[in-house]
Amino acid sequence: MFVVFVYLFSGLFKDFLIYFFIIFVHEAGHAITGILLGWKLKCISIYPFGGYTKFDEDINRPMKEEMLILLMGPLVQIITCGLILLLFPHLSFGSLFLQYNLSILLFNLLPIYPLDGGRMVNLFFNKFFPFLKSLNLSLFFSILLLSLLIGFSIHYKLLMNFIAVLCFLGVLIYKEYRNRKYYFTKFKLERFLKNYSFFRIKYIKKDKEMMRDKKHIFSFHNHYITEKEYLKNLFKNQKKS
Repeated sequence: MFVVFVYLFSGLFKDFLIYFFIIFVHEAGHAITGILLGWKLKCISIYPFGGYTKFDEDINRPMKEEMLILLMGPLVQIITCGLILLLFPHLSFGSLFLQYNLSILLFNLLPIYPLDGGRMVNLFFNKFFPFLKSLNLSLFFSILLLSLLIGFSIHYKLLMNFIAVLCFLGVLIYKEYRNRKYYFTKFKLERFLKNYSFFRIKYIKKDKEMMRDKKHIFSFHNHYITEKEYLKNLFKNQKKS
C-alpha cells in the first residue's frame, strides 16, 4: 500500500503501473516455479523495494529447489523485459520500462537478507556451515552491507525515497534476526516429525552443528545416537521444563 500511495499522490500513475507489472512478473516467476515443484504458495506481498513470495513449506526442502525458485524470479523478469522491448521497440515508455527493470533487478540481487540475493547467499553458506550459523552469517553481512549503503546514501545525499527503502529493509532484517531461534526450532522439529532422505552423514556433538542437507549422528564420549533419538530426548526435556 505504501508504494500505491506514493505513486498515486505524486501523479505518477504510469510509473506505478510499470512498477507493479515488473514486480508481478518477477514474483510470478518465483510462485509458478514453486507450484510446479510442489511447494504450497501462501501469499505474495508487495514492498517498497519489490515483492516477496512466501511459501508454506518445510525449511528442510531440497536446497536445489529453493535455489531454482529464487533464480526464476529474476530470470523470468529479464526474459519478459527483453521480449517486450524486442516486440515493441517503439514504446513511448520503453526507456522508463528498462530503467525500472534494471533498478528492481539489481536491488533484489543485493546480498542482503531477505532479498533474493541475500537468500542465495544464505543457501551458499548452508552448503558449508550449520543451519543456525549460516542464518547468523547472512544476517550479519546483511546488516553490515545495509549500514554501508545507508551511510553512503546519506553522505552523497541520495534520494530520501531510496534511504527510506533501505531503512524499511533494515526493519525486515531485524524481524528475521528476532525470528532466528524460531526458524532453528522449526528446522529441528521438522527433522524429528518427518523423514527426509539425505545421502551424506555428518557426525556432530551439538544440535547447533546440524546442517540442512545432511543426516546426523550425535557422538558423546564414544557413544553414538541417531538424529531422531537426540531430537526426541531434546523435545521431551523441553516439554518437561
